[in-house]
Amino acid sequence: MDKKITEEDVIKIAKLAKLELTKQEISRYSMELTEIIEYVQKLNTVKTTGLDPTVSVNGLCNISRSDQQIDYHQTPASLLGNVPRVKDNFIQVKRVIE
Repeated sequence: MDKKITEEDVIKIAKLAKLELTKQEISRYSMELTEIIEYVQKLNTVKTTGLDPTVSVNGLCNISRSDQQIDYHQTPASLLGNVPRVKDNFIQVKRVIE
């Protein structure tokens, strides 16, 4: 399956992401996204049956520590005193979602 990402596809994606792209960027992203799709299609043809999933290639493992409560000698009221607007003991911020 050869799927080419057209310039119209890039324009739709840019509109959904609220991006403003130049004609050069639209053309460039069309080619780059098509190359990415082609590469993923190549990867899909690799025979992986019988192989264990690889989680890490460097042999390192997660080292975690137990959570510890730290007393900074601050009260919620004193911390909220440092912010411009408070409502019902929460920091009030400007709406960022349309």
